[in-house]
Amino acid sequence: MIFRAFSFLVILFLCASCDKFSFTKRHQTQAIDTIVDFSLVDTFPSFKNCDSIFDTTQKADCFRKTIHFKIGKELQQYSFTIKDSISEKVFMNLMISSKGKVVLEKVQSSENCKLQLPELDSLKGYDLFINLRNTNNYKFNNLHLIVAMNFPYGKIVTDTLEYKMAKPDGTWLGNGIGDVKENKLWYKENVTFIEKGTYKVSISHAMRNNGEVTGVKNLDGIIDVGFSVEEKTFK
Repeated sequence: MIFRAFSFLVILFLCASCDKFSFTKRHQTQAIDTIVDFSLVDTFPSFKNCDSIFDTTQKADCFRKTIHFKIGKELQQYSFTIKDSISEKVFMNLMISSKGKVVLEKVQSSENCKLQLPELDSLKGYDLFINLRNTNNYKFNNLHLIVAMNFPYGKIVTDTLEYKMAKPDGTWLGNGIGDVKENKLWYKENVTFIEKGTYKVSISHAMRNNGEVTGVKNLDGIIDVGFSVEEKTFK
């Protein structure tokens, strides 16, 4: 009698708890936020040249500078010239591999931008400028640049240039409010492009610290370098 009562209680327990042993799969969909706020995580993305840095802020700064350098190096293979000053956006699809290799896959621009990319007139003169942005982290008051222009038929003209970046009292000569200063530096005046084809310009710096033979590898405080061609206007 006791055994029957015990069996009845076990069966009753199993019937009442059958939902706890259900083998039916319940699929639940949960939205996952894939945007990572790197200011909240412990470890920033890194490149090999940044792995030896332990300070979080310095490592993040190294990552930004390195990826900017890699992207800029890839984009230097492509060039276009804007005839008039316009406000447009150009979208570039970049593929960055796990090893840090940057490849430009696609460029998207508006029709307005495409219409502003004419060939240079061989009968007109043009003024050439180097456009540069610097911050207060730039520790020099001058800038030495080596600029090489490759002509379509193989000729190369190389110039070593020096620019003053600050006054004797340390005030920046560039324009702009705040930490970032805009500099429009003369490169060449009244240049004619007689040869048909693609002209390529490469820009490198020749800065070094006082008393050191080896040049500075990376210029801290230089955040953007560009090149502009403007039709010569006579006043």
